[in-house]
Amino acid sequence: MGQPTEEINFLLLFLTGTLGLLFLASTLILFVFVNQKRMLSQRNKLQVLKSSYQQEMLKAAIDAQEKERKRIAEDLHDEVGAMLSLARLNANRACDYSNNETGQKLTLDTIKIIDDTINNVRRISKDLLPSTLEEFGLIQAIEELVTKINASNIVGVKFEYQGEFNNLYSEVELALYRVTQELVNNAIKHAAAEEIDIYLEKNQDHLTLKVSDNGSGFKVEEVNRKSTFERGIGLKNIHSRVSMLDGEIKYLPNLPKGTAAMVKLDLSTKVYK
Repeated sequence: MGQPTEEINFLLLFLTGTLGLLFLASTLILFVFVNQKRMLSQRNKLQVLKSSYQQEMLKAAIDAQEKERKRIAEDLHDEVGAMLSLARLNANRACDYSNNETGQKLTLDTIKIIDDTINNVRRISKDLLPSTLEEFGLIQAIEELVTKINASNIVGVKFEYQGEFNNLYSEVELALYRVTQELVNNAIKHAAAEEIDIYLEKNQDHLTLKVSDNGSGFKVEEVNRKSTFERGIGLKNIHSRVSMLDGEIKYLPNLPKGTAAMVKLDLSTKVYK
């Protein structure tokens, strides 16, 4: 009778030990799982905070840039422009009092130089601070930009749009204008484009900006793959502004020749007044 009792006790001891080990193993697995889940949650929270912080820093940098543009534009207009106007007035008076033909010619040449400088100051001031954008909105500002470029007879630019654009935040309008301006400048300077098409569309769900050209183009797959920090200054500025609007930008081949840049904004975000 003693032998079976010892076997039963051994079996019970074995089962108890096995169950204990299973319990410990399960507890350890559960601990690891919960700990990993907590670490993942903390990592996601840190990522969100980091992304939010980067967005705030990006917005602050762009706001500072625009404020500096505004200050320079106002200084050019108010101070440099005023001094040049006074210099022109004095040159005109000198011309009236000059009886020498050579002296008059020099004075008239000086007046022309001052006039050219005044026009350049006005142009730079307007580029830095597009008054049309502030007064009349995005569509009129782009139309003015297109008219100015077409007047140079260097490149032909077409602009088409669909939808209503009178209820966007001013910072959104400014960002879209700067992106359009930069994309057009890139097509002219770097791609040697002869034709540029700007298309702007706004429907109930999305806003789309497309700028295409027939220039020399570039490897769009490589540019799309690069991070913001790996791109050139011009592309960095474009991507920074689009990122600030929680939008996305992609570059596509513009067959048969050239490149197209496509910007998309989700209208469910903070783009409305």
